[in-house]
Amino acid sequence: LYLVVRTWYLRGPGLKSFLFFRPCRLVSKETLIEPAGERLAVVRFTFQLPGGAREFGVDFTAGEYVKVRAPGLLPKSRSYSPVDARPGQFDLIVKIWPPTGRVGVSSYLSSLRIGDAAYISGPFPPPLMRIKRCAGKRVGFIAYGVGITEALAVARAEVQRRGETVLLWAVRDRSELYAERELKQLQDAGLRVEYHFSREGSGA
Repeated sequence: LYLVVRTWYLRGPGLKSFLFFRPCRLVSKETLIEPAGERLAVVRFTFQLPGGAREFGVDFTAGEYVKVRAPGLLPKSRSYSPVDARPGQFDLIVKIWPPTGRVGVSSYLSSLRIGDAAYISGPFPPPLMRIKRCAGKRVGFIAYGVGITEALAVARAEVQRRGETVLLWAVRDRSELYAERELKQLQDAGLRVEYHFSREGSGA
């Protein structure tokens, strides 16, 4: 029975959940923040959906996410929230942490060249465990640093419902502001964005 269900679930193109990792080709990578001192690099990765799929199948406006697996004898995976999707492609924004011991997932992604493939699974939660978010008239989000990636898509859904939506984004200083393209789109649609800078003299 397991083999029958597994074959049925994996029969089509696109991403698959339940830790079935499929190769997604890297289409482009853009450094949003250059590393300097204590500041780590932040990179936007654009991947092509596997098997020629056009539909993403991950409802990131509801907070769903994907998992990326790094290679190795004991491979590990890490969860990332997509920030945008287009027919056949999707974007991840990742803070690149230096490897400690074995290769971390973010440093593995950083090592990829255009045309290389990363093994990705999603959506999570899996289809049978999906949750439905209730709309609110007044919705607030608080994000710190790279946590903005988790808030962007959910904020997009709330803005489309025409409620009052406010995002507070806390970072160390202005040099760590990124995802400006997504934020500008949301601000044009009605999102109010407030910034908090934790470092003195940052111009907050």
